[in-house]
Amino acid sequence: MPTKTVVFGELATRSELASALCVPVPAVEIVSLSSAECKKPGCSLSAAAGNNGWCILCSQSWYPRELDRKGKPARNRRGYGLFGPQFLSTYRGGNKSKVSCCCSSPLCEKLGYSNHGMMRLSSNPSDCAVAVRALGVPASERQRIVENPRKFHVAPWHFDSRHRFRDGDGNWRLRKANSYRDAEGKVFSFPPPNGSIQKFIDEERLSSGLLRGEYDDSLPGFVRILAHQQQHGGGGSGGAGAAPTGGRADPSGGGGGGADPRGGDRANGGGSARRGTTNPRIRVGSGAGVGRDITPPPRPPRKRGSPESEEIERLKEQGRVLQAQLDSAFQHIEGLKATVALEVASRLRVTVERDQLREENNRLKQMIADLERRKLRLTYDDLRPEGVLGKFVKQFTFFPDFPCNEAFLEVINFTDGCERGEGLCENLVRYSTVPIDERRDFQRRADEARAEAGSGAGSSDSDRDGDAGSGLADVIADAMSTSKKRRRRRKIHWKTEWLVYNLYTRCNISMGRVAALCGIGKTSVHDIVYAWANYLCLALDKLCPTPTRSQMLRAYPKSIVRKFGHANVWLLLDATEIGANVASMKTVNAIMYSPYKHGSTMKWLAACDTIGATWEAALGAGHGGSISDPVATAVSTILENIPFGMAVEVDKGFLIENACALLGIVSIRPMKLLEGQQQQSKEDTALTQKIGKSRITIEQNNGQMKQSTNFFDSKIRIQQIGLADRIFHASFLLQNFKLPFVQGRDKNAARVGRHCKLRIRWYDGSDDGLIDVRPMVDLWGLDCEIKRWHELRKQNDNLTDTEVSELVLDEDWPAKMRKLHLENLECETS
Repeated sequence: MPTKTVVFGELATRSELASALCVPVPAVEIVSLSSAECKKPGCSLSAAAGNNGWCILCSQSWYPRELDRKGKPARNRRGYGLFGPQFLSTYRGGNKSKVSCCCSSPLCEKLGYSNHGMMRLSSNPSDCAVAVRALGVPASERQRIVENPRKFHVAPWHFDSRHRFRDGDGNWRLRKANSYRDAEGKVFSFPPPNGSIQKFIDEERLSSGLLRGEYDDSLPGFVRILAHQQQHGGGGSGGAGAAPTGGRADPSGGGGGGADPRGGDRANGGGSARRGTTNPRIRVGSGAGVGRDITPPPRPPRKRGSPESEEIERLKEQGRVLQAQLDSAFQHIEGLKATVALEVASRLRVTVERDQLREENNRLKQMIADLERRKLRLTYDDLRPEGVLGKFVKQFTFFPDFPCNEAFLEVINFTDGCERGEGLCENLVRYSTVPIDERRDFQRRADEARAEAGSGAGSSDSDRDGDAGSGLADVIADAMSTSKKRRRRRKIHWKTEWLVYNLYTRCNISMGRVAALCGIGKTSVHDIVYAWANYLCLALDKLCPTPTRSQMLRAYPKSIVRKFGHANVWLLLDATEIGANVASMKTVNAIMYSPYKHGSTMKWLAACDTIGATWEAALGAGHGGSISDPVATAVSTILENIPFGMAVEVDKGFLIENACALLGIVSIRPMKLLEGQQQQSKEDTALTQKIGKSRITIEQNNGQMKQSTNFFDSKIRIQQIGLADRIFHASFLLQNFKLPFVQGRDKNAARVGRHCKLRIRWYDGSDDGLIDVRPMVDLWGLDCEIKRWHELRKQNDNLTDTEVSELVLDEDWPAKMRKLHLENLECETS
């Protein structure tokens, strides 16, 4: 409601009128006076059409609003954008049914009603389903529309301007054609309702001159009538034929004070009325400079005139007003003609530009096709036997041939219950898009899982994840929710990403050169390498978990039993150093400097079992080269994963006997010459020789990892220390797909079809030179386990020795003994 009394005779512009009425400026343009007076007692102004019988001073409800008085969405809010009277339900021409569009677009609701024709959906169910999806209809409403499409209507602004036209009556119609192409180049058999609504609005505003800078801020013609009624107490011509609908001519009838789109006639004195005068000049006609200034009749003399003379003066004044409105309408028509000519020229220019762009697009497509035929970039398909890399698969990947690569990718990408196309490798998130907090949280959870695995080193087979790979499904299920949310359009196929990772790590080709070879950006290579390095560590950890005692004993080398007389050697531990760049900071350089290598290095602890199989918990984190072997062992959890009573073989520099004693495990280390001793004893020499021969397995594992990962041939960059750690772990775990190193293997045994280390250790594989020592409890059992084994043997005559051993292993005696051992140590220290 207006905050103060509005005097129409003192207003000069349309903006002042809107501000005085507390309504938006577009609402002023759609005002149309009716023939009736305001129903408020004592008000002599004409009522506004669609205002419930009130004048524009007493009520402002002639236009739709977005929100009601309570701030909630208004019930009749369609058309609240006020783009013109032709989009409102009160429009007097065009379609009379006022049917709304069936879409759910907020912009369509803001635009309003189509009073010049509505479109129908196709009766073909498949075409209709595609149309409602393109229209943005919610999934819950689509089926109802597809079942009965002829009951629903679509506004014409949902269709592209190439697919619609106006007929002779000014109503919208759809063009008939064999095929229709949308703005993105997709082809449809029907006009697709996926046009830009904003483009339609811009076109309508262009036709009205608003986008060309021809905004008309002059007063509408109805203001003069209301000013006259306000001054003389009613009696003005408030009929529909005399009241203009706003700034534009009303095409539905009535004079209509139209706005001149070519600007005002400033020589005629076009502009605002002067305020503060005793004889205000009122602007007649809404066109700026089109109407003429009319001086209101002077104050009637004190002597009362005859009724006939007053009527004559009133009719003369009304005639002048109508003449001014007629002149304004004629000039508005001239402006529309100029606008049409401008739009025709603009469309012709757009058509020419479109044809040129189509020719350019076809030329570029031809160039792309030529490049594809010339094969200037590498893809995963080049590893196939007929590809350019088909004969060199072993030199470019971690596997010897193409079928092995295919099998490996299928294993780490799919799992039971995961549909094709929804695999984890197919939806890896770009590394650069993962926030730092999420990366730290992932690393924290990985460390916690590793510590938890270490605390359960001596647990029984039944309590631990006995089957390798059983956790991979859970990992993929957990990660799929994130990958679906962040699913992106991939620049290259996910298998080609595996080739990119191999080119960088296996072949040590720089990121810039890999980008040039594969036709992608250097940033994409960075994201691929980081993402795959992290994912391989995650997936291979689930495929190769910490083995149980049963898995370790069912395939044990005969040579170890012959050398040591028992089967208690659990791990072969060693350290490996790889050169790194010299850091510019002295503190970092001091940490990275290795006195053994006499330069900056990175050091890792790596362990494997007696056949060379390794797992994530047996690999330590990367440290600077200055760290010693005992300290690196102390800060890792490798020893905690060794069951109580088992043994670990180390090199001479690993002085870890005290740490092993605290955990109840045995350290087997070559003996050093004592001070003053010139020669070792016979026993020490035999022990050193046995350890040296059995430790060949871990030495070979280190060599194979470095040989297959040429990334470590060059010095590690300081900014890539984190990446180097991930590549080290992934490369070491990939060695499980190679053949085991078994000493004492028969030379005449078959060499073809041998099982790899992964198959032997976790999936019941076998090889010559390995035996199942589970029935021989004296070779691996603790004293308490041997005693318990004989008790169960007497109680279960129907079970085999292997089955009895499994019963003993399930009782988890190493965990019980370690707990008792730690309690005894606490008592002694206290």
